[in-house]
Amino acid sequence: MADGNNNNNNAQAQQPLPPLLQIQDIDDWLRFNGLRAADDVGPAECGSFLSDLNRSEAHAKHEAQEEYQQQVHADIFKEALKAEEQQQSMKRKLLEAWKGEILEIDVGATTKPFRVSLAALAQVCDTVFTMASSRRYMGNANNEESPVLLSLTDYSADSVKHFLDLAFDNLSMEQMQDQFVVDCCHIAHYLQCHKVLEATNEVLLRHVDSDNCLSLCQMADSLGLTDLFEKSLFHMLKALDDLESQEAYGDFSPELKDRIGGIRAVFTKYQSTSMFKDDKDNNNGNTRAKRNLYFTSLDEYIAIFAENVQYHRERLEEAKEQNQVNFSAYAQGKIEKQELRVLTLEAMLQEQKRLFGRQQRQDKRVRL
Repeated sequence: MADGNNNNNNAQAQQPLPPLLQIQDIDDWLRFNGLRAADDVGPAECGSFLSDLNRSEAHAKHEAQEEYQQQVHADIFKEALKAEEQQQSMKRKLLEAWKGEILEIDVGATTKPFRVSLAALAQVCDTVFTMASSRRYMGNANNEESPVLLSLTDYSADSVKHFLDLAFDNLSMEQMQDQFVVDCCHIAHYLQCHKVLEATNEVLLRHVDSDNCLSLCQMADSLGLTDLFEKSLFHMLKALDDLESQEAYGDFSPELKDRIGGIRAVFTKYQSTSMFKDDKDNNNGNTRAKRNLYFTSLDEYIAIFAENVQYHRERLEEAKEQNQVNFSAYAQGKIEKQELRVLTLEAMLQEQKRLFGRQQRQDKRVRL
């Protein structure tokens, strides 16, 4: 009897267990058990179809957003674009009307005036265009048939001719002669001929050295050539030890001297903040002399300043986190001093951005 019971137990133990039921979510249950039409696709095809549908909807949504953004942009700048189009249309009409007119350029009593096409020069020189279009408001006896007069007696006839050849594309910018670069830059600035102004500015940027940095700094300041001013200024501060003793420095305007003094004071204050630590000689512990800091542009100076302020801010946050874990009254005192120092540096950075940020400085294309 006992043997029979054991046999029955063994037989029951040897029977396979029923398969475990898998848990399905509602989407899977409906996909496999729900009623479907005869032409319904299977699960794989359905997934592919849904994926394509999602991509199509996303693409359509993106296009709709792009169209909406363009519409908003057009609505915002509609009036400005319309005014600009009208201005350009008016300029084209005036240039067409001036095609037969002559512009006389006075280059001094000893040389005959240059006679050039008014329309051709007005097309590339904003000052000439403004002067010609406002003749009816002038109090002289000039009329539409009289030549428009332009005085360039401050420059040599050769310099004026060289400028005209560059402006009219009779010479390429690569053919510009060195002895005429400075005069052509002045003439281009006065007449607002941007292509010649930019070309001469590029040439001068490549030739800044210790012999001409003072004169180029003064020239760039008077013409509002930001890039040239910065490069000549930083070269001047780096190369000339005793700036005030230089003969050319005496010709600088008081306003320019104040600006240079302010920039030098900023650099001195920058170095005094110990943002750049003195290097330590690992062998004997001697402190090396602090190196002078010079930058190729004011924008580079602002960027380096901002990077170092961010570095000190991150170090301060790390110190705060560590002191929260292992509090120390001594460390807390150091942290408070460091926080005050970081706040001071951040205030200095904002002040320097206000004073020397490029958005606050005059663009090199000075409008008259």
